[in-house]
Amino acid sequence: MNLTNEDFGRLFTTAVECERPGIRSFAHRLEPMPSSLDWDWIYWFDSYAALLLARQFVEDRDWVTETAWDEGCEEWVLVTNYEWESEVQDEEDSICEGCRAALEKGAGKGKVRGQDCV
Repeated sequence: MNLTNEDFGRLFTTAVECERPGIRSFAHRLEPMPSSLDWDWIYWFDSYAALLLARQFVEDRDWVTETAWDEGCEEWVLVTNYEWESEVQDEEDSICEGCRAALEKGAGKGKVRGQDCV
């Protein structure tokens, strides 16, 4: 299967670029806890099938990933240093309250396409 960058962008519901120290603001919600917390990006998915397709897309481009379940918004997550290139402007209105709270504490900047992760 040959997924495009546009296809990847349609798979996730929310993406957050994490400022250093990485995904620490979200880590307490993730099961299992990723082996490293120094990831630049975290992507949320409303289905496991979408997560698998996205993970394959990113790993086909030689980026390392880890997956987990976010107990806060009950979605699958992919953590990686891969940055999705989008022509869509940031839309922080679609971020769930748990993610918004983490962002307000300095976790990073939302880059959203899709629906709420509530």
